[in-house]
Order: sequence, then C-alpha cells, then structure tokens
Amino acid sequence: MTQLHPPPKVLISGAGLGGLFFALLLEKAGISYHIYEKSSVAKALGATVSLGAHIQPAFEQLGLLEDLNRIGHTCQTIGIFRQDLSLMGNMDISSFQLLGYDPKLVHRPDLHNIMLSRIPAEKLSVNKGVVDFEQDEHGVTIRTSDGETHRGDILVGADGAYSAVRTKLFEQMDKNLPTEDRAGLWAGTVCLAGTTKYLDPEKYPILKDD
Repeated sequence: MTQLHPPPKVLISGAGLGGLFFALLLEKAGISYHIYEKSSVAKALGATVSLGAHIQPAFEQLGLLEDLNRIGHTCQTIGIFRQDLSLMGNMDISSFQLLGYDPKLVHRPDLHNIMLSRIPAEKLSVNKGVVDFEQDEHGVTIRTSDGETHRGDILVGADGAYSAVRTKLFEQMDKNLPTEDRAGLWAGTVCLAGTTKYLDPEKYPILKDD
C-alpha cells in the first residue's frame, strides 16, 4: 500500500543528553533522523544529574533501565543541614512503592556514553554544527559549520544554552513580531537576593523561641 504521507526525516542539532535521548526515541519508533554535532567528539560535561521516577519509564522502554541501575545511585532521602553542617533532619523522597521507581543520581558523562553507544555511527556527524536554517511549507534546509546543506522535514534544536537554532529561530520570528509585543512588560514582581550573617539570639533576644 502506498503511503499518503511518508515518514518524516528529523534533523537534530546537538549530541548532548537531550539530543541523544530524543534520537533514541526516534530509533525506537523507526523514524529517520540524523544528529549534527559541532564538536569533534560527542561528549558530556558536568557532574551529576538526578533522574526522577517520571522519566525512568522512558529509559525502561528504550532498554536502558538496567544500565541506569548499574551506573546510578538510588536516592531515597535528602539531608537538611544547619549552618555548622550538623544534621537538622532528613526528607523522605522515596517513590518506589507509589510509582515503581526511586530517584537516581547518575554521573552525567556515564549516562551520555551509554546513550551514545546506542546511536548508529552513520546517524551522527561530528564537526558539523548547525549554524543556519531556512524553512518552507515542504520542510527545512540546514547549513552546517563546514558549509554543507542538508534537507529534512523537522529540525530539533538540542544544541544547549547558546543554541544556534534558537537564535536563528528568534531572528526569524522577531521580524514578524507585532510592535506591541516588543514593548517591555511589567510582571509586578520584584526579586531581591542577598546574604545574611548569623545573628546570636543572646545578642538579639527577639530571635529566641518562646
């Protein structure tokens, strides 16, 4: 049977945790995709990430839960400490009985390496970051850092805090933004941040508990 709408081809900008996780979902669904990473090696920076019970079912569906259990550390309590680092108490955050999964602390590079190992090599290009794109009613064309162009149906920006995709998207949207939407908007909220020194209750009796 001829398909009226062939499966889309997805272009993913960035091979961080978000880009790889999305790619694995597409791999599971049998949807065509390709990842473009600006660095010479796809790697993750940072220390520890916390994965709650809400996201672990997705890892299980992707066949990654066993790996997650192997590299992760189950976290069932959060310690609350005083200024002198003495323990004030513990807060129970266990969720296994309710949701079937407990929160896990995972070393970010370990998690990244596991997901990267599941991506077929031919579906990942390094030294080829997305620097520009143009879209029309039929899809999107990207231009990469080496000057090449590639065509797809959907572009997903997963290229981090300084996303080139998001920047270019904003530039395109900004051209058609109504004048009134450019004006500043007062939200009615003031945020004050600061630090304080410890106040001795003996010196300031008002601080003493009744």
